[in-house]
Amino acid sequence: MKKFNYMEMTDDGYKITVGIEDEVICNIHVCVKEGTAEKLAKELAEMRMKADMEWEQYDFEEENGNKGVGYTFSVEDEDEIFEAMVELCHINDFVCVYEMEAPNGGLDTYEEKIEEEFKEFFDTKFEEIEELEEQIAKESSK
Repeated sequence: MKKFNYMEMTDDGYKITVGIEDEVICNIHVCVKEGTAEKLAKELAEMRMKADMEWEQYDFEEENGNKGVGYTFSVEDEDEIFEAMVELCHINDFVCVYEMEAPNGGLDTYEEKIEEEFKEFFDTKFEEIEELEEQIAKESSK
């Protein structure tokens, strides 16, 4: 099973990307500017809606009590099934957009696999982001 992962800075925060077998991609957009996560989640969801994908909206509550909103998308073309999701959620102290694609279907299965395979990577990256944000806050208060 091929895996890849990396983190990059964006205009409004950070983007963590992971994937399995060159076919399943998961992006977590860590938005540090107020309101950007909500805007990004809306844009990503609208983009998929415009692509004539069937979609469903749902509310969820995380283990820590944070509430979020999500969308699942799917499209069937002959024998192929494409599934995707976009969630607006909290991870640690950050407002994030969790975006995932499963070009061959099986979104739930791959979501579990990604959480298993990359949990340590995610934890490490969120620790790094928290440290960076603390440094930035200290430097800007001088």
